[in-house]
Amino acid sequence: MLIAPVLGVLMTLSFAPFDLAWLSFIALPGLFLVADRGSVKHAAWSGFLFGLGWFGSGVSWVFVSIYDHGGEQLWMALAATLLFVLLWSIFPALSMGLARWLKARLPASILLLPAAWLAVEAIRGMWFLQGFPWLLAGYSQIDTPLAGFAPVLGVYGLTFVLALLANSLAWMSQYPQHRPVLACLLLIVAGLSLAGTQWTWTRSQGSLMVSVAQGNIAQRDKWQPQHRNATLDRYVSLTEAHWQPLVVWPEAAIPAFYHEVSPGFLDYLDELAQAKQATVLTGLPVKREDGRRFNAALAVGQSQGWYFKKHLLPFGEYLPWADTLEPWVARLNLPLGHFSAGDAQQPLLSVAGQRLILSICYEDVFPATARELNDARFLVNITNDAWFGRSIELAQHGQIARMRALESERYLVRAANTGLTAIINHKGRLQTSAPLFTATIISGQIDLRSGLTPFSRVGDAGIVTGLLTLCVLQLLISAWRARNSSVSL
Repeated sequence: MLIAPVLGVLMTLSFAPFDLAWLSFIALPGLFLVADRGSVKHAAWSGFLFGLGWFGSGVSWVFVSIYDHGGEQLWMALAATLLFVLLWSIFPALSMGLARWLKARLPASILLLPAAWLAVEAIRGMWFLQGFPWLLAGYSQIDTPLAGFAPVLGVYGLTFVLALLANSLAWMSQYPQHRPVLACLLLIVAGLSLAGTQWTWTRSQGSLMVSVAQGNIAQRDKWQPQHRNATLDRYVSLTEAHWQPLVVWPEAAIPAFYHEVSPGFLDYLDELAQAKQATVLTGLPVKREDGRRFNAALAVGQSQGWYFKKHLLPFGEYLPWADTLEPWVARLNLPLGHFSAGDAQQPLLSVAGQRLILSICYEDVFPATARELNDARFLVNITNDAWFGRSIELAQHGQIARMRALESERYLVRAANTGLTAIINHKGRLQTSAPLFTATIISGQIDLRSGLTPFSRVGDAGIVTGLLTLCVLQLLISAWRARNSSVSL
């Protein structure tokens, strides 16, 4: 039981910025072995303690946003962070408890534990509180040969493959008689992953030059009215020497509600972009007459359009279970945005006649965002991670963005206030990136790609459903064979 939280910390080290992906092959098999050595209650507690180590180290940046930028008292910031960690630690506990409970009632199967892990992670990442898919195990493998599975199975399928390999390693120590078969399984998975890294599902349909600005505006200054003009001047000056057909500014680069921005500035920006035959895509919030607020993006210049964020950040942009939690959260003075979600059926934006899929900040953690490709040729993500200071959140979020590019085999243009600002190619590699915490702008050429990966055709829900269905069928067949064998004896 003392080992479980240490294994959870090792799991965090397998993700960016540490990038010790091989540690996941110690952390997960270790958890599976520890959880399998007792009752259902023991397994659940092992998973919970693993979660404390995993999320306690992996999402420690929540404290930074509450204490450093939310202005909360130290003890309240610590309490809120602890509650956040406790909430998500429940999910590894459910995985291990469910697997142990099923193992006591079904024939032994190497697929049982990976299936339980995938099912619970899908609930955490896709449905509970609209989803919190942070630190899905598959993200840790984006720089390993296993990344070849991403365009086919997506991050959830990659998570399943990783859990299957981890369970195979655990079984090798538990069941020596099965080692030859398990070794063959490992070789097959290795061969498939290597083949996947060599295969390309999409094709180039031309190119587009882009510039991506990183303002590096301090969060403490960003929303102060007296700093607004200096912020706008910085983005304009960064752009002046780097005009391209598409110029992307970060989330809320214009730090005021749309109706508070001087009409002269937006008209000036529009006219300037028109004169340069360019489009500027920038983030800014919108407040409607009915009081609803939206985290939005605006395109001006050669192309015009709006986008309103659809997937909101729980406890950041909206409060779950508001009727119950509002009195308690009010005491914490958390920097809640109280935003509304945009229409799920918003049309895609276009630049130079090329359609794109835009996501704002937290939206890029959802694989389905990049799956709505249709005839979109590339992806754009705008974000402001300054809330989390110099914590590991910036690197983790950048790793997630890279997975979206790899799953869909589309270039991703990412504009962040403090970083990671980058152009990511269709293989999930950084083509060009800006140094963190520096006011700068980068330029580069992106491929406009067509075609769909298998994952883009099926989607995350389809992949999860398909994998779980196959696992259930295998378990039912094993149970049927065991029953018939018992009857015949």
